[in-house]
Amino acid sequence: MPNTKTGHISWGSWEFDYNVVGFEGLSLLNGTYRGRNVIGKFSMPAIRVKYRVDGGYLDWRRPLSKGAGPYADRLRWKLGGLYGLQQIANRGWQYVGLEDYIRDGVQWMEISIYGRIGAYHLSQQWHISEDGWVLPRLWSKGLTINMDHQHHPYWRLDFDIDGTDHNRVFKRNFGKWSSYTTEVNDNKHFDPRAETAWFVRNEVTLQGAWIFPGPKDGTVDNFSRIDVGIRRFNAEEELHPWRYEKAPWPHDTWNWQFDTGGLLQDNGESVNDTDVVFWYVSHMVHHANEGNDHWGSSGPFIKFALDVPPRLPPPRFGIDIDVLRNQTGNDTKVRGWGFTPGGTVIVTLAGVPKRGQIRNYVSADSSGKFVMQRQFAHTSRNPDDAFGTVDVYGFDVTTGLMAHDFVTSAYWVG
Repeated sequence: MPNTKTGHISWGSWEFDYNVVGFEGLSLLNGTYRGRNVIGKFSMPAIRVKYRVDGGYLDWRRPLSKGAGPYADRLRWKLGGLYGLQQIANRGWQYVGLEDYIRDGVQWMEISIYGRIGAYHLSQQWHISEDGWVLPRLWSKGLTINMDHQHHPYWRLDFDIDGTDHNRVFKRNFGKWSSYTTEVNDNKHFDPRAETAWFVRNEVTLQGAWIFPGPKDGTVDNFSRIDVGIRRFNAEEELHPWRYEKAPWPHDTWNWQFDTGGLLQDNGESVNDTDVVFWYVSHMVHHANEGNDHWGSSGPFIKFALDVPPRLPPPRFGIDIDVLRNQTGNDTKVRGWGFTPGGTVIVTLAGVPKRGQIRNYVSADSSGKFVMQRQFAHTSRNPDDAFGTVDVYGFDVTTGLMAHDFVTSAYWVG
């Protein structure tokens, strides 16, 4: 992944652009899934932060550790320093990181950025699966002062299900459905048994996407009063979605760090059968006694429900595994066939003792075949480290097809 603020991703059943432009963090744009339009623009324009006690005029309580903020933190393409993006150590020291992984036998991809805003460390991530899930996530750690506080990330989700028009948002509580007719702010039901969920649907094609609250998304308070906001798309509001409130002098012109406003109020426009924007807000509590290095996370679950049959694999598509034991460990050889000629294949070995998931990127030859070989050395005397069942997956990045096999053999890894 190049260290650039914009780019294009073609991965399995997904195609989308990404950028880090303005103050919206890492955005996904112009997204398609299995050939259908689904994403106009997904972004995270702000993270509002509220300490138990405000900082007061010019944040005067902050140096005394008696209060701080409130703040509206934003991630942008400013590289390095205490107020910029950081190179991600476990993503090849890139500013925009990309990672593939397997979860429950399904291929996932993570695209992320990692920023500093003073004492705060913020990792903004999008997790995308081959079977149609998108998980927006914010991870945060750090304390401006030693006091309990809350982070309220605001995700702007501009769904374009089968195009920009004819979209509508529905809400479910206790199995009963209703729909929004005009712009509105709303909340989850206070009773978790309601299993609140939302569904964005194209009223012509009847295709859509679910939005489920995350288990760590918290509840509203007097500072951040909403869980969702339903808006009609407006180009001007896309550029300026925030209700700006001036801070005291010398910040009496709008300053992103000292802004205490919130999402623009709805103005009663119709959201029936049109281009809609779905705002989602979570409420992460950071208790000071958890420490400066405690990472907290939150974010919703999005599932695209499209009536598109999955691609069928060719008649001969699969992998097999050979393991050759030797005096120092073993050689593992994975062969594949039926993959996209010249295409990229992600070969993942899951379950190797002490290694977790091991990924290898190989290219299929002109006939769609590949061979991947890896040696594992014996460096442990613990017999529990020497044997195990290892699952092996071959993911065709072009088609999104996945082959699976497993082997039970000696894996010596220290």
